[in-house]
Amino acid sequence: MLFGAVGAFDWSGGVLLYDPATRTAAFLNESKDNAAGANYSYLGYSVAVVKTRNGELYVAGAPRHNMLGKVLVFERDSLKQILQGEQNAPFTLSRNLTGQPPFGRFGFTVASIGDIDGDGYEDVAIGAPLEGHHSNPATSGTVYIYNSNKDGLQRTFSQRITAADIAQGLQYFGQSIAGGFDFTGDSLIEIAVGSLENVTVLRSRPVFRFNVTMSFTPGRILNFHNKSIITAELCFNRISPLETSQSGILNYKIHYTVDLDVKMEKKRVEFENQTNTISTEMSATEPSCPELRMQVLPCDYNCFSSVTLRVRYHISSTSEDVDHPAPMLNTYQEPEAYFQLPYKEDCGNKTVCVANLTLKFLSQKVLVVGYTKELLLNISLANSGDDSYMTRMVLKYPQNLQFKNIIPEPSSPIIDCGRPEAPKSSFSRMTCNVGHPIFRKTPAHFSVIWQLNEMRFPEKSAVITMNVTNINENSTAVTEAHELDVTYAFTAVLTRPTPLVYVNISQGLSQNRAFQFNLNSENRYGAEVKLQIYVPVSIQGHPVTTVKNVTGTQFLTGRTELQVIGELAFDRALYVGLTEETHRAEITLVLLKGEAFSFLPVIIGSSVGGFLLLAFIIFILYKGESVFFVMTNLIVTLNQRQDTCPESPGIPDAVCYQNRDCSRGEAVIAGNGVKTGRCWKVGGNISGTCEILAWCPVEKKGKPKKPLLANAENFTVYIKNSIRFPKFRFSKTNVLDTEDDSYLKACRYSTEHRYCPIFRLGDLVSWAGSNFQGMASEGGVIGIQIEWDCDLNKPPSECNPHYSFSRLDIKFAENSISSGYNFRFAKYYRDAEGVDYRTLIKAYGIRFDVMVNGKAGKFNIIPTIINVGSGLALMGAGAFFCDLVLLYLMKKSNFYRGKKYEEVKSGSRKSLPGGTVNGNQNAESLAGLNQLRQLQPVET
Repeated sequence: MLFGAVGAFDWSGGVLLYDPATRTAAFLNESKDNAAGANYSYLGYSVAVVKTRNGELYVAGAPRHNMLGKVLVFERDSLKQILQGEQNAPFTLSRNLTGQPPFGRFGFTVASIGDIDGDGYEDVAIGAPLEGHHSNPATSGTVYIYNSNKDGLQRTFSQRITAADIAQGLQYFGQSIAGGFDFTGDSLIEIAVGSLENVTVLRSRPVFRFNVTMSFTPGRILNFHNKSIITAELCFNRISPLETSQSGILNYKIHYTVDLDVKMEKKRVEFENQTNTISTEMSATEPSCPELRMQVLPCDYNCFSSVTLRVRYHISSTSEDVDHPAPMLNTYQEPEAYFQLPYKEDCGNKTVCVANLTLKFLSQKVLVVGYTKELLLNISLANSGDDSYMTRMVLKYPQNLQFKNIIPEPSSPIIDCGRPEAPKSSFSRMTCNVGHPIFRKTPAHFSVIWQLNEMRFPEKSAVITMNVTNINENSTAVTEAHELDVTYAFTAVLTRPTPLVYVNISQGLSQNRAFQFNLNSENRYGAEVKLQIYVPVSIQGHPVTTVKNVTGTQFLTGRTELQVIGELAFDRALYVGLTEETHRAEITLVLLKGEAFSFLPVIIGSSVGGFLLLAFIIFILYKGESVFFVMTNLIVTLNQRQDTCPESPGIPDAVCYQNRDCSRGEAVIAGNGVKTGRCWKVGGNISGTCEILAWCPVEKKGKPKKPLLANAENFTVYIKNSIRFPKFRFSKTNVLDTEDDSYLKACRYSTEHRYCPIFRLGDLVSWAGSNFQGMASEGGVIGIQIEWDCDLNKPPSECNPHYSFSRLDIKFAENSISSGYNFRFAKYYRDAEGVDYRTLIKAYGIRFDVMVNGKAGKFNIIPTIINVGSGLALMGAGAFFCDLVLLYLMKKSNFYRGKKYEEVKSGSRKSLPGGTVNGNQNAESLAGLNQLRQLQPVET
């Protein structure tokens, strides 16, 4: 006997099961783990017992559970979790059935309604009378049908019947339910559902189950190339409801669809009408096993796996008589079936072809990243068993390897590989078909070639995995893994600029010598290289001295040679040096012993002469020069590390279209590093930039649009200058000699304050004809010229400085290679792993060059007399030299000589009368003069 105890445990409720024979009782409720929602759930408000082939099920409703409602199903002697009642009777909570709409009172009524689907198991109806009441109070309530099977109640309902499905105006539909009746006498069960002032009788429909079978003639495909005909017999064997005697039960049709070779995109069989799908119907009165004729098509791919056929079906009623309910298919049975048309395999008398695949490979054991260009893996796949069908090999390899080619031997079966799949992790995959469709006993030998992308591997080793499978029945996959050690290449050349060093140690003189080793390397993978220098400190067992000072001893005679050795050390397990012969360098130190020579007189004489010469130069001319710089703009490139990266796109020598445009080891003209042989392209661009080995990322090119230190034009600079002429015992400064300490704090240079050398930077740039803000962005050079031109014959107040300002750099970029003024400097750091990195700073600013020129003079009579005498002597020497050239060296020297001298013959000369005091000439004098002229003809 089953009783509901609704009020137990503060209306959580429970179920009391009483056995009259043994007079024992068991109290059943929810477990403690699920007690949170059990408060005021009213468990036991409705109860029912359902009989199954495996025993009885005890069903109890809890309509207020979590405001949704719940139905609990208990069963005895189960292996599931046991709930102990008050009498320690073993019971297990078998099912939890929960309502969905809130406040529906699911479980308000629970009733066993008999076997409505005809499978031999009793079914259950559950009422939820308040479901839908909130939205439509005039029509509310729902009944759920749960079917049973050998394992108990199904977890989902097979039918949901609402009050609105029956008639409008039914309130609290499902507040009472009774079932298991046959009012119509057709062996189909009816149930009665109560609502407010109404009772509704629901009739059940016959539920059909079909056992669908298919047989083939012949039973296998003998050959895919002879277009043979296969006949298939499709049978629908109906499993009738138990004890059904309805006369109209055969008034239905079966509609079915048959699809051929559903697992293959390219079909290998077809119907006689040359289609792959056929749809038709048959009446229940017709033969239930129709025949289908199929034709085998030629096959060029998978010709050995079975052909899969799919059958889908449903039924429809052919009668509209309400007294004969239309049949329906079982809700829990899928209305489709699959069948296999097998292929006859050539395995002799064996029922299953068993292939015996073995896999071997051979390749190098070490990868040298940065040196190894290609990896060659030789693979041998053999089959010593039966034919292997649709043999497939999957290669899994690190993404650092780029697949290049696969080369089979001429005698090997065909190897067909697809495109490598994009790596979803750190590995790529590639699938290859080996000897399709049949891989017989002929071994397959082929080679797979990859290219290395010269990037660092995520692990210390590279693992290549090969997996070989086929479609033979009961076959197992063959898997092999090949592991390669990964090392990294670097090149290093250790040289010594001076291979031979001589040291004269005569008479105990000590000398310091520096031994220089130059290390030039390409270390893109960050190998830790140590330079070990070995310096001998003793000769013939006698110590020389410390490494800092190598000094001869008394045992030296003549000449002794020592070897200073430099050698590179690094982790040879992880890195490979490509030029081992350049990892060691030696410097020979030759110690000479000879007669000593005193250089003290030479040193003293040369020093005194140098000082006298310097004093003489200063005495003649004094000139000074000074420079200061103001930073106004910055370009900062953070976290540069020695690595590989694309060169800056703006450098013409770095533009490339393919890898061969980037010659490995070639320096980029006006660039940042050395080319590695790789061309970087972005997206679908046809051109790219060469990859370089340098400090990466490369330097940024864009600078701020406005200078960072634009207000620097308001800075002031104090330029103090003085001149001194020791010969004249005269000196003067450009600063006003005043006792007012506040003068220099307030004054600025101007025409009124000529002796206030405090200049505003903006004024300096403006006086040079430029704009400070524009110059601050690109930088530039400003010259400040200070001229002292002093006439010391005048008072000292007349000796004043004169300032002039000019721009020294070329202002416009089109007129120069690089306008403005900038320089770079770097700050170096080291991270926790010991790797060096830096921050590169490109500084723009204005450089101010201060140039001072001074000259002075004073009258002196002695230099004046010397200069005048020298001038007159120079004029006489010049006249003599000109006569020498005209009279003796030129072609017409006779003509010039005649003009220079007059030839007078004896007897023809006459005395000229003397001149008068006042300088006037008489007539006789004029006649005699004419006679002389007639005696001296001139040849021309």
